[in-house]
Amino acid sequence: MSRSPTETSSSAEVLEYDKGWAALNRLIRSGRSFSGRERNCCFLNTGAQRFANVSAVTGLDFPDDGRGLCVTDWDHDGRLDFWATNRTGPRIRFLKNNYQTDNEFISFSLVGTSSNRDAIGARVMLTLAGNDQPLIRSLYAGSGYLSQSTKWLHVGLGKGNAIDAVKVHWPGGAVEEFAIMPANGHYILQEGTGKAKRWEPPTIKQLTPSAATEPDLSPLSRVVVLHPAPIPQSLTCLDLDGNPTTLAAHRSGPILINLWSTTCTNCLHELSEWTERSADFEAAGLQVLAVNVDPPGDDPVVDRDRIENMANRIGMPFSIAIGNQALVETLNVFQRTFVGRQSDLPLPSSL
Repeated sequence: MSRSPTETSSSAEVLEYDKGWAALNRLIRSGRSFSGRERNCCFLNTGAQRFANVSAVTGLDFPDDGRGLCVTDWDHDGRLDFWATNRTGPRIRFLKNNYQTDNEFISFSLVGTSSNRDAIGARVMLTLAGNDQPLIRSLYAGSGYLSQSTKWLHVGLGKGNAIDAVKVHWPGGAVEEFAIMPANGHYILQEGTGKAKRWEPPTIKQLTPSAATEPDLSPLSRVVVLHPAPIPQSLTCLDLDGNPTTLAAHRSGPILINLWSTTCTNCLHELSEWTERSADFEAAGLQVLAVNVDPPGDDPVVDRDRIENMANRIGMPFSIAIGNQALVETLNVFQRTFVGRQSDLPLPSSL
């Protein structure tokens, strides 16, 4: 997808942007997935410029079409939790970190005085005893697509590591060192004080997690048209004797046109169920026309015999017609007009 053009964009840039939207609209009309139905991925930094795929073991490999992700210590237990939002349902997920560990942490909230009060742009450098490599955390106003993680800067300390120094590089350019503080706590660092103020988190009511269930995907769908369209006289088909006729000629009232194939298991199962409940159709005053759309073979007589034999095996009481490619294409145009999808009608389909 092209980036949104600026006010000073050239006509070529605007045209490229329009092409991006056109491509997206084609994708939607063809019934494609935004995310390719791919599961979410999570990678663990193992050091030395290497990552491990921990998507499944962390439980983060949901089939959602994810959009935004926020990181926060929601329950102030020193373990970072996730809030995730999706284009598909569920629109939002809370993922609580329940990993049991003896590792320690420390968390900072920065308050600017001479620099901006939110201290956006500040950088905290924490050094552990016996280790010259500092742990660095920066404060950003935004942390991803439509996302803002917590403004608390969380630093994992490992196990048994003493803090040697804490320095803050404030947005205004000043560098300030704060007095050493114990681990496993939350501290407010205010610019110009040089002292950390301990913050005690509130008591949080325990939440009962909901079961992680995936929605059942049904292959069935239904679109209700408020004003049924008339059947064009140009829609032709054949009867079981091979004589040309029209769909409109079969209509004496409300009609349900069913597209089916002798090689489609779901089609035969559906028509068998309809046959068992044919009295319900009759009581409702609904006429059923079963239009077979098998690809034509070399011998039309053999094709018609195969269709008739299958209908007799089911005991089908409905009218039967044999469709052609022109009929199927016209019905495809009809459904695309109402649904906006550019894919062909599946089998079975009913109109």
